[in-house]
Amino acid sequence: MKLEYLKQQLEIVPATGIEAVYFDRNHIVNTERTKDYPYVFWDLNTFKSRMNWQSTSSPHEKVTLRAYVMDYFDRAASTETQTKQQIWDNIRELFRAYLTLLNTNQYIKLTNLADMPNELYEYGLTVDAEIGVSFDVAMELYCNVEVET
Repeated sequence: MKLEYLKQQLEIVPATGIEAVYFDRNHIVNTERTKDYPYVFWDLNTFKSRMNWQSTSSPHEKVTLRAYVMDYFDRAASTETQTKQQIWDNIRELFRAYLTLLNTNQYIKLTNLADMPNELYEYGLTVDAEIGVSFDVAMELYCNVEVET
C-alpha cells in the first residue's frame, strides 16, 4: 500500500469523537495555532514495516506506527472540570472508536487490538495546554492496484 493512500484512510474520523488527524508535528506547532481537540498525530517517523513482495498477486506488509492522541488540559486553570485521569480515560475510549472504524477498511487489518502498548503523557506535543496517550499500532496493509494509482 502506498503511504499516501494510508494517510487518506487514517484521516477518516466521522462519528468517532476525534476532531482532526495530523502527520506533521511541525504543522501542528507552527500552523495549527487553534486546534480542535482531541486530535490524533500519526508519527510517520516511527513507521516500521516488513514487506511481503514474494506474492505479486497480493503483496502486503506488516506495519507498526505510533499514534499520539492529544486533548486539552490546562494545569494552571482553576476552571478545569476534569482530572487528568478522566481525560486520559476518555482519550483511550475515543481512540478505540477511531480504530474500530479504521479496522473496517478492507485494505487495513489492525493486528494488536487485543494487546496494544500505550503510554500516558502529562505534557503534550506542543507548548499548548494538552496531555495525551501514545499507542503503538500494528497493522497489516494489503495492496489494491485499483486504489493505488
